[in-house]
Amino acid sequence: MSTLNTSSPAYGMPVLDGPINKPEKVSMMPSMGDMPGGPGGPGGPGGPGGPGKRPMPPAAKLLPVQVTVEIPGSGSFVSSKTVEPVIDDFVQGQYGPFPYNLFTPKNQEPGKKYPLVMFIPDAGPNGSDAKLALAQGIGATIWAQPEEQAKRPCYVLAVQVPKEIHLTTDEYTCAPELELIKELLDKVVAENNVDTDRIYTTGQSQGCMASCELNIRYPDYFAASLLVAAHWDLAKMTALTQKKFFFGLSSGGLKEYPGFNAITNGLVENGVKVNRIHLNFRDGWEVNNARVAAVAPADAQVVYAIFDAETAFPDDGTVHRKMEHHNRGWELTYQLEPARAWLLAQHK
Repeated sequence: MSTLNTSSPAYGMPVLDGPINKPEKVSMMPSMGDMPGGPGGPGGPGGPGGPGKRPMPPAAKLLPVQVTVEIPGSGSFVSSKTVEPVIDDFVQGQYGPFPYNLFTPKNQEPGKKYPLVMFIPDAGPNGSDAKLALAQGIGATIWAQPEEQAKRPCYVLAVQVPKEIHLTTDEYTCAPELELIKELLDKVVAENNVDTDRIYTTGQSQGCMASCELNIRYPDYFAASLLVAAHWDLAKMTALTQKKFFFGLSSGGLKEYPGFNAITNGLVENGVKVNRIHLNFRDGWEVNNARVAAVAPADAQVVYAIFDAETAFPDDGTVHRKMEHHNRGWELTYQLEPARAWLLAQHK
């Protein structure tokens, strides 16, 4: 098993000892026996499925928006209203087989162009209802929150993947329809006041994989990417030495930790400076945000934020499965304010 070598001379950053091997194949799709729970939200996962096998639901359904907020040292509370107004601010549309949601920044200044963040969700909520992309986790809605828009106004495009489209595979292939997502993005950019030097992609699991592949196919398109909890083609990703990436996860997830380790180590070997930071959820957001801000100045090219598995959940004695850690990785990463600030600070 690899261990951290904190004395590595490579750019003064720790890297994993041992060879950079292609990570073991693993499915990022939830299996029938390891289904994720309900929608996650700031600081907490959706309810985990019970032990044993559960039948696959006949079709994805839009779950009530329920946000669990956990504050270290202060317990937790649940709100079903927190993000509903934000969801209502998205306008739904359809492009080919893809339903989508578009948030437009309010009170735009005449003649000004605004950045755009495209979000592609994980495979769990794949279905026909556009709002499914908004109701599981906060990967789309966090950018449209009023306090976020007050600091960093931007467009938000959240793509909903139909259930019948297997957008990505663990063999690092994508459905032909991925090109339609790029066409949709181009259409939204052309029809709105979007700054073409500040287009970003982000996603979790399936959406992270799709974002990786879009970077590979269109290396000059995105100003930067926020990639959460997945793995992708090592040789192709480590060749993107001019790209700007922010990686985030819980180290207890499925196989994304060795996957991201291999990619970031490969980037280091190819001459890229990677700023890596280990985080402890139980230390609170003020501490974790300060730690990330210290390694994620606007001029950082690649940042890798790791929530250590042992401390990614509250210390209540519960043993969490890998799928819960997989989901937890995106619940926590999107809450890192310096990660969001870093992304929106990048220009082509």
